[in-house]
Amino acid sequence: MLNKLMNIADSTLVNLVSKLGTSRDKASHDTFAWHVPKTTFELDNIYKSNATASKIVDKPVQDMMRQGYYFGGIAGKELKKLDTELDRLKLDVHLSRAMRLSRLHGKSYILLATADNMALSTPINTAKGLSYITTLSVSQLAAGSEMRPASEAGGCYDKPVYYRLQKGIGSTGTEIIHHSRIIEIKWSDGESVLQPLIDAELIRFASVNENAASLVHEAKIDIIKTPDLANQIQQNSESIIKRFALVGMLKGNNGTVLLDKEEDFQSKSYNFSGLPDLMQEFAIQLSGAADIPYTILFGRSPSGLSATGEHDLKNYYDTVGSYQRDYLRPVLQKLLNMIGGYLLPNEDITLIFSPLWQIDEKTLSEIEKNNAERDIKYLENGIITEAHVAKQLVEQDTYTVIDDEHIALLSGLNFNAELDDVKPVKAANTATE
Repeated sequence: MLNKLMNIADSTLVNLVSKLGTSRDKASHDTFAWHVPKTTFELDNIYKSNATASKIVDKPVQDMMRQGYYFGGIAGKELKKLDTELDRLKLDVHLSRAMRLSRLHGKSYILLATADNMALSTPINTAKGLSYITTLSVSQLAAGSEMRPASEAGGCYDKPVYYRLQKGIGSTGTEIIHHSRIIEIKWSDGESVLQPLIDAELIRFASVNENAASLVHEAKIDIIKTPDLANQIQQNSESIIKRFALVGMLKGNNGTVLLDKEEDFQSKSYNFSGLPDLMQEFAIQLSGAADIPYTILFGRSPSGLSATGEHDLKNYYDTVGSYQRDYLRPVLQKLLNMIGGYLLPNEDITLIFSPLWQIDEKTLSEIEKNNAERDIKYLENGIITEAHVAKQLVEQDTYTVIDDEHIALLSGLNFNAELDDVKPVKAANTATE
């Protein structure tokens, strides 16, 4: 008995009578298969051939960029100047593509080219500005063999000094790029978000859907019982095939089946009950593994009494907000600092993401009312001025008619009001003297 127990794994419920937990238990042989990462080519093929896989990659990126962002600390002409430069560089387009590629491949790059016409192999100098930026995939850019010291690479030991730009498939020519001209976007430790889904949830979901679609062709089957059919086929199979082909043609033309009196005709239909529930269950498992709500991934309304899906949506937007913080903000802030350095050197640009969760009109009006009452109290107590309120309204896009001249006018009025408050005191002191 002791020898049998010694051969059983630790922390396992054992029943020697029913063989539970022993080598005779089939479940004891269950194990996870060895993880084999997919190649870039395989990931691209899955992304292009499967609509659900492409949506898993794209949807969070679309929501990261959907409400946009705005800038604090600048307004008026400076803000317009910055917006014009970002539009010229097509910053949002390249950021969206870089984020999608990083989710698909685990990593992507943004290449920075300067307007000084210096070679890409030289360290970047943005004094004359950026001429263009572009997005590169892991198949277009390869890391060099020489690595930077950890002290120069933010504590990382896998950051190369140079990258090699791959000219194209079958080409041996490469171009050397200095690391300062490359911004690397690394998603989830450099692994594709599809990697853990492919061999389990994604393939199973696709298999269930494909088999369900195939069953449509078997939804109705005609059965003809013919006496001594096996011998007839053996003697003259060609005539048998022609005969029943003619039966099918006649039935297709006028719905009439002509049979011998000893033959029997039946029509059977496939019962699809339970299949929709099975398909939905696999879809729910896939959406859970992808960390995207079922209602968003498959565009289905929440089911059940009083079901709104609001809780799932809030959790999802919190997840997307964490993606903005961890992946989008560092890259975008680095680019803004670089652009602001040569475009607006005296301005401190603050990056603010617009809320992903949209407030309904009733709640929004209540918030604006509370903010207005707060501003009035602060104005009465002299904590802020009308110019401060006007700047805040411009930054929040509450009013689009307020310009720099109006804000300057409000600032001048506040300054004159302060002088008026000082004059009577000064006159009183003179009279005393």
